[in-house]
Amino acid sequence: MFGFRQVTSEDGERKAKELNVMFIETSAKAGYNVKQVCLNNIIISIIHNEFGLHSLKKKPNALK
Repeated sequence: MFGFRQVTSEDGERKAKELNVMFIETSAKAGYNVKQVCLNNIIISIIHNEFGLHSLKKKPNALK
């Protein structure tokens, strides 16, 4: 089973769109985009702590 995709890109993109979240394809084995996802999660956590997610949904330009 190793070396095979667990989720297709298409399924991942479709689910992300359904949940209104960002889709970033990663590979822990190859190290592809792993650091970027970690950094994105840190940034999102900081934004959540500073502004609260509810305010970002109501005010999409809150960070401008």
